[in-house]
Amino acid sequence: MINFLKRADSGRGTEDPNHIVNTQYNSMSGGQKNLSVGPALEYVNVLTAAVAVQKGVQLFIYNNTAADLFVKMGASGVAAPGSVPAADTFPCAPGLTSYSAADYSHVRGDANLYLYILRDETVVRNNP
Repeated sequence: MINFLKRADSGRGTEDPNHIVNTQYNSMSGGQKNLSVGPALEYVNVLTAAVAVQKGVQLFIYNNTAADLFVKMGASGVAAPGSVPAADTFPCAPGLTSYSAADYSHVRGDANLYLYILRDETVVRNNP
């Protein structure tokens, strides 16, 4: 006779303290589960000069002034963004603003903009 073990899916019951342990460790999968707490940001540099970034990386730009500033994305020779919207120029409100680098390889702003990137531990694998 074969005994089948049913995997418990606690669903909305995960808020119940009795189910929290099952969310963190699941013996059926044989491993400790990591619960996401929030993005891990890594400081890169102030944006007074063009800063190289990987294409597609998630950018977090911190504006420490009370005014809206602009950031410009482009190739290695990206010019300073200026104070009005232009091609490949994006606004940065006071505080933290998030953008995707998409196909851009460099980012530039001014002395009051600080660049952080999302530290992502996942690996993209292309199967042949």
